Amino acid sequence: MALAAECGSNEDPECESGDDNDGGNCGDGSGEGGASDDDLEIAEHDLVVDEGEFMTDITIEGLVGNNSDEMANYVQVTARIYDADGNQFDSYLDNTTDLAAGNSWSFENMGPRGAEDIDSYDIAIEDITW
Repeated sequence: MALAAECGSNEDPECESGDDNDGGNCGDGSGEGGASDDDLEIAEHDLVVDEGEFMTDITIEGLVGNNSDEMANYVQVTARIYDADGNQFDSYLDNTTDLAAGNSWSFENMGPRGAEDIDSYDIAIEDITW
């Protein structure tokens, strides 16, 4: 199991935090066997705000690519949501199983919070089983 580096305040040069216009991508690269956790990457992501009549829906959508020669048996992507004071007030996750070598997976992290609360977010692949 891999644990993601903490985004935003960290020493990992590959890790980026996001705001309401872009996001971040981080991971620690501690895979097992022939494949490394570095072989999985968040290729793209975006914060989507859908303002409905009664409620605003927040979704972070993106694409994870498996650049290895092995199947990833389990992959989890977690997005953490922060307010203007830098306090985490929510987190969203999505996961998949059996992500084949060379394939991509479209994820969708959904949450119930209103868009007015979001100042920034970060996103990471936090759990991988090869």
